[in-house]
Amino acid sequence: MAFSLEARTYLALYGGLRGMAASPADENWATDHMRALQAHSIGIQLADENLGRRPMPFMAPANLARLDALRANYDPESRFNPYMGRAS
Repeated sequence: MAFSLEARTYLALYGGLRGMAASPADENWATDHMRALQAHSIGIQLADENLGRRPMPFMAPANLARLDALRANYDPESRFNPYMGRAS
């Protein structure tokens, strides 16, 4: 399951600020630029820049369905948080 969605290339963006205050443009820089490359992507790594701002697949659909079935069976009360950033 962990490596069910893997490509030959991985691209990540990193940035840093020299001052303490960040503007909205600073906060959105990585997400906006990764979104611009989205057509060339098959998914996202769960540790990527912001799963809440840029939901993308992180696991093969069949594997995610299997995980959801296991969660429904073993955690019917949803005590464990689901994965953040699930693509619809």
